[in-house]
Amino acid sequence: MIVPLEWDSAHFGFPIARVEPGNLPLTDLESDLGEASRAGLRLIYCLRPLDQTIPEKTLVRFGGRTLTASVLYRKGLEGDRKERRDELTIETLRDVPLSDDLRRLAPSIGLYSRFRLDPDIPKEAFVRMYEIWIERSLKGEIAEQVLVARGADGTTLGIVTVVRPDPQTGRIGLVGVTEAARGQGVGGALVAAAEAAMEAGGAIWAEVATQLENDAGRALYESLGYEPGTPERAHHFWLEPTQ
Repeated sequence: MIVPLEWDSAHFGFPIARVEPGNLPLTDLESDLGEASRAGLRLIYCLRPLDQTIPEKTLVRFGGRTLTASVLYRKGLEGDRKERRDELTIETLRDVPLSDDLRRLAPSIGLYSRFRLDPDIPKEAFVRMYEIWIERSLKGEIAEQVLVARGADGTTLGIVTVVRPDPQTGRIGLVGVTEAARGQGVGGALVAAAEAAMEAGGAIWAEVATQLENDAGRALYESLGYEPGTPERAHHFWLEPTQ
Protein backbone atom coordinates (compact mmCIF):
# COMPACT_ATOMS: atom_id res chain seq x y z
CA MET A 1 0.00 0.00 0.00
CA ILE A 2 1.26 3.47 -0.92
CA VAL A 3 0.84 6.06 1.85
CA PRO A 4 1.33 9.71 0.75
CA LEU A 5 3.46 11.83 3.10
CA GLU A 6 2.20 15.40 3.07
CA TRP A 7 4.79 16.90 5.42
CA ASP A 8 7.77 15.34 3.63
CA SER A 9 6.36 16.34 0.24
CA ALA A 10 5.95 19.95 1.35
CA HIS A 11 9.38 20.10 2.98
CA PHE A 12 11.38 18.65 0.09
CA GLY A 13 9.23 20.16 -2.65
CA PHE A 14 8.15 17.03 -4.56
CA PRO A 15 5.61 14.22 -3.99
CA ILE A 16 6.77 11.58 -1.49
CA ALA A 17 5.12 8.47 -0.07
CA ARG A 18 6.04 5.31 1.79
CA VAL A 19 5.36 1.65 1.07
CA GLU A 20 3.46 -0.07 3.85
CA PRO A 21 4.02 -2.71 5.09
CA GLY A 22 7.73 -2.88 4.36
CA ASN A 23 7.84 -6.69 4.22
CA LEU A 24 5.62 -6.99 1.14
CA PRO A 25 6.36 -9.88 -1.23
CA LEU A 26 8.64 -8.66 -3.99
CA THR A 27 5.91 -8.87 -6.65
CA ASP A 28 3.60 -6.69 -4.54
CA LEU A 29 6.40 -4.20 -3.84
CA GLU A 30 7.14 -3.87 -7.55
CA SER A 31 3.42 -3.46 -8.27
CA ASP A 32 3.18 -0.66 -5.69
CA LEU A 33 6.27 1.06 -7.07
CA GLY A 34 4.86 0.90 -10.59
CA GLU A 35 1.59 2.39 -9.36
CA ALA A 36 3.48 5.15 -7.53
CA SER A 37 5.43 5.99 -10.67
CA ARG A 38 2.24 6.22 -12.75
CA ALA A 39 0.74 8.47 -10.07
CA GLY A 40 3.63 10.92 -10.46
CA LEU A 41 5.28 10.28 -7.10
CA ARG A 42 8.98 11.15 -7.03
CA LEU A 43 10.36 9.44 -3.90
CA ILE A 44 9.20 6.33 -2.04
CA TYR A 45 10.49 5.30 1.38
CA CYS A 46 10.67 1.57 2.04
CA LEU A 47 11.82 -0.06 5.29
CA ARG A 48 12.37 -3.83 5.04
CA PRO A 49 13.59 -6.46 7.53
CA LEU A 50 17.34 -6.83 7.15
CA ASP A 51 17.04 -10.43 5.94
CA GLN A 52 14.66 -9.48 3.10
CA THR A 53 17.03 -8.25 0.42
CA ILE A 54 15.69 -6.35 -2.56
CA PRO A 55 17.29 -7.72 -5.78
CA GLU A 56 19.60 -5.44 -7.71
CA LYS A 57 17.40 -5.62 -10.80
CA THR A 58 14.45 -4.22 -8.82
CA LEU A 59 16.61 -1.43 -7.41
CA VAL A 60 17.84 -0.52 -10.89
CA ARG A 61 14.35 -0.68 -12.42
CA PHE A 62 12.85 1.70 -9.86
CA GLY A 63 15.79 3.94 -9.03
CA GLY A 64 16.29 2.29 -5.66
CA ARG A 65 19.06 3.16 -3.24
CA THR A 66 19.94 0.96 -0.25
CA LEU A 67 20.74 3.12 2.77
CA THR A 68 21.26 2.69 6.49
CA ALA A 69 19.70 -0.02 8.67
CA SER A 70 17.99 0.88 11.95
CA VAL A 71 17.04 -1.08 15.05
CA LEU A 72 14.63 -0.34 17.89
CA TYR A 73 16.07 -0.95 21.37
CA ARG A 74 13.86 -1.58 24.41
CA LYS A 75 14.34 -1.99 28.17
CA GLY A 76 12.32 -2.07 31.36
CA LEU A 77 12.50 1.06 33.51
CA GLU A 78 13.42 -0.68 36.72
CA GLY A 79 16.62 -0.91 38.70
CA ASP A 80 19.60 1.38 39.04
CA ARG A 81 20.26 4.12 36.52
CA LYS A 82 23.62 5.47 35.44
CA GLU A 83 24.49 8.56 37.45
CA ARG A 84 24.91 11.91 35.80
CA ARG A 85 28.26 13.67 35.64
CA ASP A 86 28.45 16.28 38.41
CA GLU A 87 29.70 19.01 36.10
CA LEU A 88 26.67 18.60 33.82
CA THR A 89 23.37 20.38 34.18
CA ILE A 90 20.28 18.87 32.55
CA GLU A 91 17.71 21.53 31.72
CA THR A 92 14.11 21.04 30.58
CA LEU A 93 13.03 23.38 27.78
CA ARG A 94 9.50 24.18 26.63
CA ASP A 95 7.93 26.93 24.53
CA VAL A 96 11.23 28.64 23.75
CA PRO A 97 12.50 29.65 20.30
CA LEU A 98 15.16 27.63 18.52
CA SER A 99 18.46 29.14 19.68
CA ASP A 100 21.68 29.12 17.67
CA ASP A 101 23.28 26.52 19.95
CA LEU A 102 20.33 24.15 19.50
CA ARG A 103 20.32 24.83 15.76
CA ARG A 104 23.96 23.76 15.59
CA LEU A 105 22.99 20.38 17.10
CA ALA A 106 20.73 19.50 14.16
CA PRO A 107 23.42 17.83 11.99
CA SER A 108 24.68 15.74 14.91
CA ILE A 109 21.18 14.37 15.55
CA GLY A 110 20.97 13.13 11.97
CA LEU A 111 24.60 12.04 11.64
CA TYR A 112 23.66 8.48 10.59
CA SER A 113 20.29 9.37 9.09
CA ARG A 114 19.18 8.02 5.71
CA PHE A 115 18.34 11.61 4.82
CA ARG A 116 21.98 12.63 5.26
CA LEU A 117 23.30 9.55 3.47
CA ASP A 118 21.10 9.88 0.39
CA PRO A 119 23.11 12.04 -2.06
CA ASP A 120 19.94 13.12 -3.88
CA ILE A 121 18.67 14.94 -0.79
CA PRO A 122 20.27 18.40 -0.50
CA LYS A 123 22.27 18.91 2.69
CA GLU A 124 20.42 22.10 3.54
CA ALA A 125 17.07 20.28 3.33
CA PHE A 126 18.33 17.48 5.59
CA VAL A 127 19.65 19.96 8.18
CA ARG A 128 16.51 22.09 8.06
CA MET A 129 14.39 18.97 8.64
CA TYR A 130 16.12 18.35 11.96
CA GLU A 131 15.93 22.03 12.91
CA ILE A 132 12.17 21.90 12.35
CA TRP A 133 11.87 18.74 14.43
CA ILE A 134 13.70 20.46 17.30
CA GLU A 135 11.42 23.50 16.93
CA ARG A 136 8.29 21.35 16.96
CA SER A 137 9.59 19.40 19.96
CA LEU A 138 10.13 22.63 21.88
CA LYS A 139 6.51 23.58 21.13
CA GLY A 140 5.29 20.22 22.44
CA GLU A 141 3.95 19.20 19.02
CA ILE A 142 5.99 16.02 18.53
CA ALA A 143 7.63 15.51 21.92
CA GLU A 144 6.54 15.40 25.52
CA GLN A 145 9.82 16.80 26.86
CA VAL A 146 13.04 18.36 25.60
CA LEU A 147 16.13 17.97 27.79
CA VAL A 148 19.40 19.81 27.16
CA ALA A 149 22.80 19.06 28.70
CA ARG A 150 24.99 22.05 29.55
CA GLY A 151 28.58 22.14 30.75
CA ALA A 152 29.88 23.94 33.82
CA ASP A 153 30.33 27.10 31.72
CA GLY A 154 26.76 26.91 30.37
CA THR A 155 27.78 25.59 26.97
CA THR A 156 25.15 23.42 25.29
CA LEU A 157 26.58 19.92 24.89
CA GLY A 158 23.63 17.81 23.81
CA ILE A 159 19.90 17.33 23.49
CA VAL A 160 17.36 14.55 23.90
CA THR A 161 13.60 14.51 23.38
CA VAL A 162 11.04 12.19 24.97
CA VAL A 163 7.90 11.01 23.20
CA ARG A 164 5.11 8.68 24.37
CA PRO A 165 3.98 6.17 21.73
CA ASP A 166 1.65 4.63 24.33
CA PRO A 167 0.85 5.15 28.05
CA GLN A 168 3.30 2.49 29.23
CA THR A 169 6.18 3.38 26.93
CA GLY A 170 8.57 6.29 26.68
CA ARG A 171 10.74 6.70 23.61
CA ILE A 172 13.79 8.80 22.87
CA GLY A 173 12.90 10.79 19.76
CA LEU A 174 15.87 13.02 18.95
CA VAL A 175 19.29 12.71 20.56
CA GLY A 176 22.50 14.48 19.66
CA VAL A 177 25.80 15.50 21.26
CA THR A 178 28.22 18.12 19.97
CA GLU A 179 31.34 16.78 18.32
CA ALA A 180 33.54 18.30 21.03
CA ALA A 181 31.59 16.57 23.81
CA ARG A 182 31.49 13.06 22.37
CA GLY A 183 33.07 10.31 24.43
CA GLN A 184 32.69 12.29 27.67
CA GLY A 185 29.56 10.69 29.11
CA VAL A 186 27.13 13.33 27.86
CA GLY A 187 25.07 10.83 25.87
CA GLY A 188 24.72 8.53 28.87
CA ALA A 189 23.66 11.44 31.08
CA LEU A 190 21.01 12.50 28.58
CA VAL A 191 19.64 8.95 28.29
CA ALA A 192 19.48 8.66 32.09
CA ALA A 193 17.63 11.96 32.31
CA ALA A 194 15.22 10.88 29.58
CA GLU A 195 14.54 7.60 31.39
CA ALA A 196 13.85 9.46 34.64
CA ALA A 197 11.38 11.71 32.79
CA MET A 198 9.67 8.68 31.24
CA GLU A 199 9.36 6.96 34.60
CA ALA A 200 8.01 10.11 36.25
CA GLY A 201 5.31 10.16 33.58
CA GLY A 202 4.25 6.59 34.35
CA ALA A 203 6.15 4.66 31.69
CA ILE A 204 7.47 1.20 32.49
CA TRP A 205 9.30 0.66 29.20
CA ALA A 206 11.90 2.76 27.38
CA GLU A 207 12.65 2.61 23.65
CA VAL A 208 15.19 4.20 21.36
CA ALA A 209 15.89 3.65 17.66
CA THR A 210 19.33 4.01 16.16
CA GLN A 211 21.24 2.96 13.07
CA LEU A 212 23.38 -0.20 12.94
CA GLU A 213 26.22 1.97 11.65
CA ASN A 214 26.12 4.00 14.88
CA ASP A 215 28.58 1.82 16.79
CA ALA A 216 29.00 4.26 19.69
CA GLY A 217 25.26 4.71 20.14
CA ARG A 218 24.53 0.98 20.06
CA ALA A 219 27.34 0.28 22.53
CA LEU A 220 25.91 2.91 24.90
CA TYR A 221 22.35 1.57 24.78
CA GLU A 222 23.47 -2.02 25.22
CA SER A 223 25.64 -1.03 28.19
CA LEU A 224 22.53 0.51 29.76
CA GLY A 225 20.52 -2.68 29.40
CA TYR A 226 18.64 -2.05 26.16
CA GLU A 227 17.80 -5.12 24.05
CA PRO A 228 17.74 -4.82 20.24
CA GLY A 229 14.74 -5.74 18.12
CA THR A 230 14.71 -6.80 14.47
CA PRO A 231 16.77 -4.45 12.26
CA GLU A 232 15.22 -2.84 9.18
CA ARG A 233 17.05 -1.61 6.09
CA ALA A 234 15.96 1.71 4.59
CA HIS A 235 15.55 2.08 0.84
CA HIS A 236 14.74 5.19 -1.16
CA PHE A 237 13.20 4.71 -4.60
CA TRP A 238 13.63 7.71 -6.88
CA LEU A 239 10.94 7.23 -9.51
CA GLU A 240 10.67 8.57 -13.02
CA PRO A 241 7.08 9.52 -13.94
CA THR A 242 5.40 7.16 -16.41
CA GLN A 243 2.14 7.31 -18.31
